Amino acid sequence: VAVCFAFAAPAAYYAVVKWLENFAYKTPLYWWVFALSFAIVALVTFGTVTFQNWRAANANPVKSLRSE
Repeated sequence: VAVCFAFAAPAAYYAVVKWLENFAYKTPLYWWVFALSFAIVALVTFGTVTFQNWRAANANPVKSLRSE
């Protein structure tokens, strides 16, 4: 996630700056918006991976083999 963010954040910043040039009234672009988006994506990713690992670790292998 961090590697993808390292590539995506500068590209997104550049795209948003270019897009905002089309408006007469420009709004400032803050760094914390990118940090917050990274934190949210990292938390969702960590939560999803943790939950799936917990389910796999607590699953009964006999049930999986019977349904195969």
